[in-house]
Order: sequence, then C-alpha cells, then structure tokens
Amino acid sequence: MKENTKHGNLNLAVGAGNLKISSSKDNLVHGFISNPKVTSEVKYKNNDRDVTVTFKSPNFKTTDFGEISKGDKYDLYLNKEITWDIDADIGAMDGHLDFSNVKIDNLDIDCGASDLEVVFGDTTKRTSVDIDAGVSDVELTFPENVGVKIDLDGGLKNSNLKELNWIRDNDYYISPNYDEADKKIDVSIDLGIGQLVVNVR
Repeated sequence: MKENTKHGNLNLAVGAGNLKISSSKDNLVHGFISNPKVTSEVKYKNNDRDVTVTFKSPNFKTTDFGEISKGDKYDLYLNKEITWDIDADIGAMDGHLDFSNVKIDNLDIDCGASDLEVVFGDTTKRTSVDIDAGVSDVELTFPENVGVKIDLDGGLKNSNLKELNWIRDNDYYISPNYDEADKKIDVSIDLGIGQLVVNVR
C-alpha cells in the first residue's frame, strides 16, 4: 500500500464458493484465492489517495450462481488503516465477513442462495449497507454502542427482529440508541425465502 492511500474500493465479481474477509494491518489486500483464473487489478488515483482493487471470475455473470460445494475459496484480508467501499456481486456463497476491525463506509452485496454472516465494528462514523440475497440465511452482528436502522424489504417472514424490542416504523427496525449513538449503521436488506438473524454484542 502507498503512503498517502486513505480510501479503498473493493470490487468482487466472483462465482460460487466460500468467502472470508477479515482485517490486516500491513498490506493493502492479501490472501488466497483457489481459482488461478480469477483476475485481479489494482488502480490508484488522486495522487494515490484512492485505490480500487478488483477481483473477477472469468465469464462471471451475476445470474450464474452455481453450487457452493463445487465453488472456489476466497480468503481476503483488508487493510484496517484506510476506509473501504465494498461492492460484491457474488454467486451462491458460504460467507463469513468480519469487519469488526475494518473501516467500512459502504457495503453492497448482491448474491445468490447463500449462507452469509457479517460482523460489523464501530470503526467509522456512519456505514451504509445494502444486501440483496435472494433465498438466503443472513446473520448480522452489531456492536451494542452503535445505532442501527434496518429497512427490511422483500417477503421475508423468518427473522428475530421482533424479539429485539427495537422501534418499528413501517418497514424499518431501529435500535433504541439510534438517535444518540455517535456511530450509526444503516442497513437495507432484501431477502426472499430464508432467515435473518440480528445479534447485538
């Protein structure tokens, strides 16, 4: 990573498989991808202040979701000193995304039938999250000191949101500490058939 780099864009356009993302204190991005045909590209701009990192499967289409068991393995570590925007168009995925030490400004995930676990931290002032996951099981974990607002779209009926005793405002579920919290995470999630589990720790 270059000295002046402050912000990163991570673009993923990869097929079905297993995805893990966590933090790193050294490199910009490092890790392991099992498929040697996945291409990678790094582009700096604005005097190296901004960088875009792209990983792409050959002939990837967002509708070609495939099977997790026959898919590739993606194990990525993102630098925790810069802020990130992440745009992930991925196939059917068994995913564990640990952002507890990663500074996320924007997270956009569009995936096939997946089992997806996302852990958020309190490292940024405001984080915007958009998840479109079709028929999937999604688990989101938030720090208790962060204000959270969830906009639940789609026909999902299986979630634990009512058990949290959050404020309900039409399609929004809002944590009681949202207004006074110094740090906030706004989530828009569109699930068809599946399950949503929200944890606060």
